[in-house]
Amino acid sequence: MKKGELKLNNISATVTYHDPCHMGRHMNHYEVDMEGKKQWKGSFIQIDKPGLYETPRNVLKAIPGIKFKEMYRNRDNSFCCGAGGGIKSSFPDVALETAKTR
Repeated sequence: MKKGELKLNNISATVTYHDPCHMGRHMNHYEVDMEGKKQWKGSFIQIDKPGLYETPRNVLKAIPGIKFKEMYRNRDNSFCCGAGGGIKSSFPDVALETAKTR
């Protein structure tokens, strides 16, 4: 897209993007605070945020005519959709409650 080799049609639309868990939060690196020095014993401390957040947004924003609207909960603070990673088939009740919350 940066090279301009892909010709995109003008689309007059407002769009948003949901950050999937596996491309966002699940890519982050954590350490466990076993001694409780930073938080409580056994808490997970995020040490970096390598999640893939900007690339999909950049692709959408590159489409002529698109108005991009960010969701209230986004990036590492986005809501789980409740359907990825086998959750919907393994735990349908959890998936339904997650969808209601979202």
